Amino acid sequence: MTIPIQKIREELPSLKRFGSGLVAVFVGATSGIGEHTAREFVRHATDPRLYLIGRSKEQAQRITAEFAQLNPSAT
Repeated sequence: MTIPIQKIREELPSLKRFGSGLVAVFVGATSGIGEHTAREFVRHATDPRLYLIGRSKEQAQRITAEFAQLNPSAT
C-alpha cells in the first residue's frame, strides 16, 4: 500500500488528538528519513518524549538542540 506524502502531511497535525506525552523511538534518527520523521513528530506532538538511535553523537546533539527549539516541551 502506498500513501501519498501529501496525505501524510495532512494527517500530521492530528497527532495532537492523541494527547500529551506520546513516546517514540526513531532508529536511524541522525540522518535521512529517520531524522525527518522524528522532526515532524516533534513539530506536531504535544509534550513528546523521543529516543533517537543513530551513528553520530555530534549529529544527535545538533538534532536534539534543533528539536528543543521546535518544541520546548519535547524530551
